[in-house]
Amino acid sequence: MSTLDRRIEALERKTGGADGPLMILISIVSPGHVGAPRVRAECDGLTFERTPCEQEDEFIGRVKAELLATMPQRSAYQVMLFGSEAQTDHG
Repeated sequence: MSTLDRRIEALERKTGGADGPLMILISIVSPGHVGAPRVRAECDGLTFERTPCEQEDEFIGRVKAELLATMPQRSAYQVMLFGSEAQTDHG
């Protein structure tokens, strides 16, 4: 076992281990709009829209919960977050 593996194992023990699947959140930001709120998320063809009264952390939590319910067999998810000013080629 490498030193890195031992360190990771020690950190996981200290924090209680991995807590479910890995969620990688990638925030897409348009130049000049760094602080724009995240209003849409996409993952594997699924699109999630933030509701007007939903806080950003609540939105991200809902996206995570819906992904886990929709695709529970996955060990990792890559979620693209888009701000209100970000433009994409996806639609």
